[in-house]
Amino acid sequence: ELKSGGKPDPQLHFMARQAHFVEVEVDTETGLVEVTDMVCVNDVGHIFNPQGAMGQQYGGAIMGLGRSATEEKVYCPRTGVGLNWDHIGYSLPTMNDYPLIQCILHESHLGYSSYGACGIVENIGAAVSAITSSAIYNATGKWIIDFPITPEKVLKALGKI
Repeated sequence: ELKSGGKPDPQLHFMARQAHFVEVEVDTETGLVEVTDMVCVNDVGHIFNPQGAMGQQYGGAIMGLGRSATEEKVYCPRTGVGLNWDHIGYSLPTMNDYPLIQCILHESHLGYSSYGACGIVENIGAAVSAITSSAIYNATGKWIIDFPITPEKVLKALGKI
């Protein structure tokens, strides 16, 4: 906990400071969404290992794009049993599935750990899913917030199926 003497310490910062930009192209005939460009900016507090921080940032971006585009746990509607927990049919993206992501690390020294650092990978993954949905809205004028955003869901939102 971020406490000092049993009370919240105003000197300890615990918010993630980040900005991400995703550019997509949407094929309105097939529903295919292609990420064409992405920029991630993260405040990591204090950088101890630049290559490790860059890897966290890049990995978090890929994780967020995967959540928004391909990753889906499927459950039996009758029993609730997970049907693809063995990851057969569960598509995990790789760096080769997306264009090169521009990663920028900012060092404010305002991280929440003892030495002023903070982790970044999970908050990137969470933010990028929503940002990808916003980019699709900007391209089509239709909100799709049911992840993963598949071509079928895009065509349905566009009223084509």
